[in-house]
Amino acid sequence: MKRSGNWFWGIALIAGAIFLVVSQVSGGALLGINVWTIVASVALVGFFVQNLVSWHGFFGVVAPLAGLYWLFWQPLGLPRLDFWVLWVSALLLLLGLEAIFHRRGEHSWHRGVDGSWSNHTGLDEGADENHPYIQLSFGKTSRFLHADALESGRLSVSFGELLVYFDQVTLKDGQAQILMDASFGTIQLFVPKEWEIVNNLGTGFGSIKDFTSKNRPAAEAPRLILNGDASFGEIRIQYS
Repeated sequence: MKRSGNWFWGIALIAGAIFLVVSQVSGGALLGINVWTIVASVALVGFFVQNLVSWHGFFGVVAPLAGLYWLFWQPLGLPRLDFWVLWVSALLLLLGLEAIFHRRGEHSWHRGVDGSWSNHTGLDEGADENHPYIQLSFGKTSRFLHADALESGRLSVSFGELLVYFDQVTLKDGQAQILMDASFGTIQLFVPKEWEIVNNLGTGFGSIKDFTSKNRPAAEAPRLILNGDASFGEIRIQYS
């Protein structure tokens, strides 16, 4: 299921083809929807879903929804809005969401991989690095763990991107478990090449990319067990 990130595009394109054929067989454009409406709809929905999977801001949510409303207000019997009213309303909605969620929760400053500092919101984490807990929403941040006896941990992301580095980590008794949840977001793990990675991750319309799967570590190598899933999100595991 590692290629399940392509499922949506495959399903959307097939559905578009079926819808187009049915509209023609039924004696004309179904509900007044023509081929260009179908093509535009597939593109807008694809842009919407990809934005949710790898969060890049509210523009990728508001703009596709406004476009879909403009395409389908008549076939679905929705209230008619002038073009400029629709898009000015969408712009105001976008600015309002950005204003609210930019100030959501406590503001914390964190240093990124490139050495720059940025402001992130919706961040909650524990103090025990041997049992790390990081929950991130609506933002992007990185963490360099310094555990001397890592035993277990939990990583959770929604509408954001979290990078976690295990270079300076020692596993307790040579083994540890990490529970992960990527919902409409991305988690990236960077692990030492000497480790054995046990991938028990699942997906629900998400993507798991394990770049360590072909490695053959030593028999007594430290073992990191990964549990959890990616729901409309992505989890990447690679060597640092």
